[in-house]
Amino acid sequence: MKIKNSFLLLFLFLASFKANSISTPFAESNISLYSNQEIVQLIYNNGEIKIEGLTGIGNVYIYSIIGNPEGSFYNESLESFKKPIQLKPKSMYIVQIETKGTIKTFKFVTK
Repeated sequence: MKIKNSFLLLFLFLASFKANSISTPFAESNISLYSNQEIVQLIYNNGEIKIEGLTGIGNVYIYSIIGNPEGSFYNESLESFKKPIQLKPKSMYIVQIETKGTIKTFKFVTK
């Protein structure tokens, strides 16, 4: 996968889809190690957050690193999730994605 210089943020995460699991970032890999895991990409570019690699309907919550809510999106299609949101540069955020029976949590830093 080629990363364009215009992207402010691109992280690859390995996310488990077991019920009630909470996933953590998987460093620098785009290969799934287990058949029940998929790659999730979280991209923040030009005031827009995009999530790739998930399917179904879910809720997406974005928090500052100290827990302040920055944005919420409810009953969204995760196959094509792309929403505008203004986040501060050089700041860390937490994204929580709820789907039926599953919660995924990711950290990312804006540039």
